[in-house]
Amino acid sequence: MYRILYVDDESGMLEIGKLFLERSGQFSVDTITSAPAALTLLKIKTYDAIVSDYQMPEMNGIEFLKLVRLSGNSIPFILFTGRGREEVVIQALNEGADFYLQKGGEPVSQFTELSHKIRQAVIQKETEIALSNSERRLADIINFLPDATFAIDTDGIVIAWNRSIEEMTGIPAADILGKGEYEYAIPFYGNRRPILIDLVFEPDEKIAGYYSSIFREGNSLSAETNLIHPKGNRIDALVKASPLYNRGGNVTGAIESIRDITGRKRVEEALRESEEKYRLVVENIHDAIYIFRSDQILFANSRASDLTGYPHKELMEIRLWDLVHPDDRDRLIESYRKSFSGEEVPSEYTARLLTRDGISRSCEFFVDTIMYQGAPAILGIARDITERKKADETVREANRKLALLTTITRHDINNQVLALNGFIALLHEKVPDPALENYFTWITQAIARISSTIQFTKAYSTVGGTDPQWQDIRALVETAATQVPLRTVIVINDLPPGREVHADPLAVRVFYNLIENSVRYGGKITTIRFSLEECDGSCIIVCEDDGEGIPAEDKERIFEWGFGKNTGLGLALSREILGITGITIHESGSPGKGAMFEITVPPGSFRT
Repeated sequence: MYRILYVDDESGMLEIGKLFLERSGQFSVDTITSAPAALTLLKIKTYDAIVSDYQMPEMNGIEFLKLVRLSGNSIPFILFTGRGREEVVIQALNEGADFYLQKGGEPVSQFTELSHKIRQAVIQKETEIALSNSERRLADIINFLPDATFAIDTDGIVIAWNRSIEEMTGIPAADILGKGEYEYAIPFYGNRRPILIDLVFEPDEKIAGYYSSIFREGNSLSAETNLIHPKGNRIDALVKASPLYNRGGNVTGAIESIRDITGRKRVEEALRESEEKYRLVVENIHDAIYIFRSDQILFANSRASDLTGYPHKELMEIRLWDLVHPDDRDRLIESYRKSFSGEEVPSEYTARLLTRDGISRSCEFFVDTIMYQGAPAILGIARDITERKKADETVREANRKLALLTTITRHDINNQVLALNGFIALLHEKVPDPALENYFTWITQAIARISSTIQFTKAYSTVGGTDPQWQDIRALVETAATQVPLRTVIVINDLPPGREVHADPLAVRVFYNLIENSVRYGGKITTIRFSLEECDGSCIIVCEDDGEGIPAEDKERIFEWGFGKNTGLGLALSREILGITGITIHESGSPGKGAMFEITVPPGSFRT
């Protein structure tokens, strides 16, 4: 429904006009008897059209019209009056009236005509607004396009020059809009000449005189070129031009966009260089690199041919699983199936390959799922470890024999030590000479040290022989404390329950040695305390006592093999055990106040 403001100084005319206009249901009419009052009303209400009489007191219809237009209001204005002089009609139209309609005649016909004029004026205004909005939106779109863009009309006059092309050329739109004669070519080529926008409808032969590579898509024309002059810089550009059409399908001009692809060109060149480098690496590496999907090999480097004995062409045609030893084939196929169904599978494993000559080669595989040629595939690296496995087996056999010899030797020495202890005891009974007592004591201590050394070699032979395990540190201390004769010494275990470290299974020996050393060498020691600290992501296990402490010059020497009052092996062994998983130990106590050992567990080697 259209809202109409009807202005006339005759109340009867306003009443009859309102009745006739509103009976169609298309109009809602407000009436008012003077132009000044109407001006006031227009400030607070919005209308779609004004119908005004001409001859009115205070202000006539044309004066009213002038003030409406001076206020910036372009509302449709219809002069509906009994005055029909030609000069009034001309003045009304010159001042911006949309229609002039003379009163008089049969009322029904007269107001039917007025209704028609109102509808016509309102629809025309709506069309103008829609067109203006459309043109403004189009201009905004062009202006904010990321690519440098300009447009010309059929006479070659510049009608659009967006912000991106201002930035590219350094020429503001105000300096080039409205110019022709190839003015737009100068920023790019340094002279006036036809460019792509001018060649949209030209044959390829003519275009080839200006551009070397042309691509057509419908009426659009694209080319890659090198532009020398924008702001004095040489750039690589992708240029695209298309004709512009009006609603009737007639050509009204052309539009061209220019995209700076210098960066892309550099990336493409860098990519080519990178691909060449990767090709050199892949082809010269000592490992076989391959990509496969299902059982089809999609890529294989030259080393894959060397490993399998198949020429590259034959290798690319062979079924992948035929290269796998029959005893390992089902395991690898199942692993591949799980990997493609999203299940967790090891990314590293060993298996045997069969060469073209039927020889079995042991290999270490590293695999991962990748996207290749638009679909998931497996990237694999195969490393021949046949010779390494033979060497490992040789070392294992040598170690087995050495361990056997060591066990036998240790057993024989223990037997001799036992016999020696027995003979010394018998001799001590038969020769109870006080003058020889010191000698008997030294011999007994020497035998004890020999026995301790034998026990140490037994313990040391197992260090690193078993995989590290997660172990509860509180439980380790409690176990060690039960194995040491504490006498009157109290062990306080403040380590939190549930905290675990990743260490060699002999880790309990470390805590045994710390407690045993404190009891043995701590002097007037009464307490040994274990606690936990955290620093810079590491976990620190602290063992401190209230004994005599360790002299400053010995703080590092106590971890050397053979240093100490007994065997001198306990702390050296402890450092070896902890070092297997990257755990360190050092002494930081104060001499005369007690010993303090700090065991630092690195991130990843402890958990709750």
